[in-house]
Amino acid sequence: MFSRKLCSVLSPTKRTDKDDTYVAMTPSGTQTVPAASPLSDRETFARNYRVGHVLGKGGFGTVYAGIRLRDGLPVAIKHVPKSSVTAWGQVNGVRVPLEFCLLRQVSHIPGVVKLLDACDTGDVFVVVMERMESCKDLFDFITERGALPEAMAKSFFRQVVEAVIQCHRAGVFHRDIKDENILVDLKTLTLKLIDFGSGAYVKESLFSDFDGTRVYSPPEWINYRKYHGMPATVWSLGILLYDMVCGDIPFEQDEQIVSAQVSFQGAHHISRQCQDLIRSLLEFCPDDRPSLEQVLFHPWFYPEVEVSVVDSGSVTADCSMQMDQTWSVMETATNTCSSSSDSHFSSSVVSSTIAVPSPRRASFTLGGSLPYSSASTASSSRNSMTEVDLDCEFAMEAVIYHEERAHLPLQMAPEMC
Repeated sequence: MFSRKLCSVLSPTKRTDKDDTYVAMTPSGTQTVPAASPLSDRETFARNYRVGHVLGKGGFGTVYAGIRLRDGLPVAIKHVPKSSVTAWGQVNGVRVPLEFCLLRQVSHIPGVVKLLDACDTGDVFVVVMERMESCKDLFDFITERGALPEAMAKSFFRQVVEAVIQCHRAGVFHRDIKDENILVDLKTLTLKLIDFGSGAYVKESLFSDFDGTRVYSPPEWINYRKYHGMPATVWSLGILLYDMVCGDIPFEQDEQIVSAQVSFQGAHHISRQCQDLIRSLLEFCPDDRPSLEQVLFHPWFYPEVEVSVVDSGSVTADCSMQMDQTWSVMETATNTCSSSSDSHFSSSVVSSTIAVPSPRRASFTLGGSLPYSSASTASSSRNSMTEVDLDCEFAMEAVIYHEERAHLPLQMAPEMC
């Protein structure tokens, strides 16, 4: 098995001018007032924490187990030598590592490790974060257990995607999403995203530096040394999901990354919906990858979806015959779908998106075109064609997913595809 423990490559981040100040109303008018310092002084910091054994060490610095003395709270204390910091920012006028700025901005998100305190000791910048007493990073979790059961992978992956969505809404790209940067609470099986040392502020323009792990980097970075943050994030999530369900990453060399050919040879235990989702995340062209929100609409996330391989000829004949019955069936289908509590399944969606051949069943092609629809697909033609039967309500989710995929805005120059 390929050695999966990898080192991050850091390079400077452009933006370093983030400053948290606030505007206060005074009797004389509006005045900009600096907020209190975000850092504890050295004496107070030393009295508040007891440092224990080493939890991890790398190019970023060293992380220690610790205890907050006033209440016995377990904490993780990260020592970052200033000489190793390549990107700086400002918080309330105080110069701090950009990693601290980013973590501070997303610390409220449930799926992100919580920032508790920080201190500038002179040569070292110290960050204090929450620590789960019974936890393990996802790399070690997979190494010890092997490929995860698909139900567990689904729960884990949904948690990661939801956390990343919230980070982006808070204005932060992580840029190094991988199993080593995800902590698993062994008691609750909840996940926390850690290590924003490679992160950056969200921007619409291209990045020309890559601060993450190369085998998780997208083809556009390998080929053109530039990328957009969102589709690059989606690519890294595709690598992560493959790692979860297969037990290792799909690509090791640059040539494999730029080929974007995903192999599931020998992985007969992986459902076709899961394979289809991974292929859509690992599309070569950035514009062909779904958005993060669209990922959560994929049929794989619905356990009631059943997969069956169907001969394409019989499908066409069967669908043509059932089209004659469509108008008489439509009212029944509409009533069935409208009974769902989800507002997506309205009669207008049913009638305008896909002609449903029966009240409770509809056809949907993973990796191919939708029957009776001009919607584009989540996968390119080089991916395999698989026919699945979906309950009506889940078919509507699948159709919405593919309809939205058809209207993704172009983000990359044509030559990058």
